[in-house]
Amino acid sequence: ITMLPASRMLGSLVFTLEATAVAVFHLSLYPWVAVDMWPMVALMYVLTASAMTAHVMTARSQPGFLERGPPPPPIPPEQLMVLQRANPYNCLTCGVYKPIRSKHCSICGRCVAEFDHHCPVVMNCIGVRNRRAFSFYLFSLFAAEVIWMWLALTALGRIGWVASGHPGAICMLVYVIVILFGTGFQALRQAFCIAGNVTPNELIVRSKYDYLKSADMLFYNPFDLGVVQNCIWYWSEERPTWYDVYDSRHELDADAEMRWKVSGVLRIWDKTKLRLREKR
Repeated sequence: ITMLPASRMLGSLVFTLEATAVAVFHLSLYPWVAVDMWPMVALMYVLTASAMTAHVMTARSQPGFLERGPPPPPIPPEQLMVLQRANPYNCLTCGVYKPIRSKHCSICGRCVAEFDHHCPVVMNCIGVRNRRAFSFYLFSLFAAEVIWMWLALTALGRIGWVASGHPGAICMLVYVIVILFGTGFQALRQAFCIAGNVTPNELIVRSKYDYLKSADMLFYNPFDLGVVQNCIWYWSEERPTWYDVYDSRHELDADAEMRWKVSGVLRIWDKTKLRLREKR
């Protein structure tokens, strides 16, 4: 028996559970759903099929790997790490210059343009070329889970005490309710990042990136041009040159620019933390 690589086991398990949830609903709960609720049932099937399709597309797509350069120098890994810290904008592993907003993924072993994060669920990096498919997967899966849970609760409510005869449906309902919190958090974070033109990687480790700091060394996002423009940039094929955007905006007044922007809450958060430290 050939075992799946560890990096693919979680993604394969999640995909299997997605299909199992639909099968359990159709076999155990669908007969108990009211006839006039068929539009919601159809919508749930469509959303689930869309999510599973987007899951496969995201897993099989190229996230935006940068072309490799010459191989790293033949030196011990410890020395290579020291050299890498001294040259943060050059990836010695891939032998390339890392453009702004890109990052080397230690799991994939490649540099990714507009690095979002590495997602074990889809078994792939999320970057400039597949993050729209990933977002579609996330939002459609969350919507499908909400509808599945509502339909399942409605069906089990109609069954009443007979529900004890459907342990598989009850176990799947518990699983969906638990996983719904994780999916909801991820979907909410992704929506925030899209609206604020910031990647999850930049959101989490923003203090590491000089291009996300103003003169006072607090968070400032020069790429946030408002929700409408940010969404257009995210969902369209046309991409700006981020160096040009940065050069034209990084010297503007950070407080004025961030006042009505979605990512401005991160600057408020950083300023609040700074005040609390000063009071200690």
